[in-house]
Amino acid sequence: YHRLVSSETVYYLWFHGMATAFDEYGFLVRNVNEEDEEGYRCHEYSVPTSSNTAIESWTTLCRDWEHNKNYSHSKVTHLMKKHGIPKPLKPSVWQMILNIDSVQKVYAHVQYESFAERVQRRLSDYSISLQPSQSNIQKLMAAIGDNEQTKDSLEWVKAAKQIMLDAVRTFPDHSMFIGDTTIKENLVLILLMYVEYNPVVGYCQGMCYVAGLLLMDLCAKVQA
Repeated sequence: YHRLVSSETVYYLWFHGMATAFDEYGFLVRNVNEEDEEGYRCHEYSVPTSSNTAIESWTTLCRDWEHNKNYSHSKVTHLMKKHGIPKPLKPSVWQMILNIDSVQKVYAHVQYESFAERVQRRLSDYSISLQPSQSNIQKLMAAIGDNEQTKDSLEWVKAAKQIMLDAVRTFPDHSMFIGDTTIKENLVLILLMYVEYNPVVGYCQGMCYVAGLLLMDLCAKVQA
């Protein structure tokens, strides 16, 4: 529940000492004066420190998940309310809840490497990289005005341009996205791969936040 801020605002707050720490979720916390009525959050929140008991409970649940899924689902709700998910266990817990292993088996024919290569070939056709930079966005905008584009190519270029625009402003005040181009490039890659996989749906604004959250908690672009 943070106000949306631009990347420029985040850098300004950070470098001028107006925001010097990240909260437990990884978001930048602005130093708020008592006179500042606006504040940075709509409300205060915190997560209880993960106790050994909580970590043991989640670890046991993950280990026994396949053996008793009905029980496990109710147990997840209970542990979520009581402890939240301990940070060290987030990747494995979310992988379990989202049933990643089964999904990967069902979509085994959808090869990650194959779609990644297709995206890279498309980008190379326009002499651009995965980096959502201003120059790459401008090249895509110029390509949109090219009357020689096929309909499919034009739709892809429009999606790529919007994805890069949105990648720049996705979680600009989160520690993983501040100053790190790698995760933004991974975000662009994942979304462009989905456009390749499902061109009928393509890209819709807001998907960047879903993919961004998956990258935060799964810690692997292949799983995301």
